Amino acid sequence: MEELTVGGSARHTSKHADPLTFESFWTALFRRPPPPIVYAAQGGQFAASAAALRSVPKETYAWMLEQLETGHN
Repeated sequence: MEELTVGGSARHTSKHADPLTFESFWTALFRRPPPPIVYAAQGGQFAASAAALRSVPKETYAWMLEQLETGHN
């Protein structure tokens, strides 16, 4: 198990850990519970400036991807 900083605080993760629930994933990433409704449009499109994307450590993106792929081979 390795320690990883996500959303400004340390998190432990492992490639063989059980997948997180949506609520656990959201809370680990944003350090607050998810809203009652999360609106999403079809597709994976979003807009963000390069500066905003670069302000998040690459390890955070790697952690998010690992969490999304866990259990979905």
